[in-house]
Amino acid sequence: MTLTLDFGTLYGIVERSLSVIGKRSIDDNGNLLFKDITLGSREKAIISDYFTNAFVDLCAELKQYITAEVNSIEGVTSLVYTDFWTNQAASNYTSQITRSGQNLYNYSTDTLYVSSLSFPFSVTSMSTGAVLLYNGTYYKFNGSAAVRMTAEEIAALTPSTPVTVLDYMNTNPSTVTANAADRYAYYNGALYKSSRSASFSQTSIPSGAALVDPRGRVYTRSGNVITEIPSGIDGAVTLTVTMPDNWNQSLQLSLQQALTNYCVSYALHSWFTITAPRIADKYVADMTRSLTAVIRLAHEKTAPTGSADIVSSTSTSVTSN
Repeated sequence: MTLTLDFGTLYGIVERSLSVIGKRSIDDNGNLLFKDITLGSREKAIISDYFTNAFVDLCAELKQYITAEVNSIEGVTSLVYTDFWTNQAASNYTSQITRSGQNLYNYSTDTLYVSSLSFPFSVTSMSTGAVLLYNGTYYKFNGSAAVRMTAEEIAALTPSTPVTVLDYMNTNPSTVTANAADRYAYYNGALYKSSRSASFSQTSIPSGAALVDPRGRVYTRSGNVITEIPSGIDGAVTLTVTMPDNWNQSLQLSLQQALTNYCVSYALHSWFTITAPRIADKYVADMTRSLTAVIRLAHEKTAPTGSADIVSSTSTSVTSN
């Protein structure tokens, strides 16, 4: 008997579960724990790793019955995860870049691009008398240098006084990296402000690679033909199960469902162990119940057939002398 569990199907269950949990989970004060739970392309690979680990547990528990083989995607040597999938120019998406290393695939030209995001500092205007604040200390620019303000000068400040909060003081801006726009640094008598710089540059698609779109669907391309691989981002695991002759064959569907439940609970537990430990506890119990069900189902036997009364079914002859 073979049982095939598709990673794409398992992932769909996990994704739906996370969506519902995100909408309904509240804290002790009735506030939502999550505004929403969505999975990016990198998280899809992590969920897939959780499924692989779950199958290791299942095979260890049922080693006398099950051998497992992870089937890779035929002809695919690597996966390229994309955050943007479009037939438009990459420059149209620079405003949506959130980090360096995001991939954009233009399927009309079969071209892959990678993002670059930085926040370089450049000199910005600063008038004499400008007030600067760094690590709780106030400074006033006198036209050539920033001088620490006296207690009287600080007391004279009003809520309407413009104050520029500094991230760096007397540090060369070219030696540090800002993580957002509108960060300020003071150095050598000048004020610097960071600004957003985002762009895409063309890169090559590795030979033998399949492309994963932002929804987790996998595609290969041959010329102008794009083909979706329906089995999910990491194929499927086929469990070859050898049961005793008297195993209850009618439980096959239940056994497969129990295996599925364990894998899903394992993935959700692993996910929430990091993001919400209180929710993770619930899935520990689900994992235990599912694994118990798997073990019990695997050991379930059918009742013997035929007469169990050996004495009555055996003819005995008594001879008296």
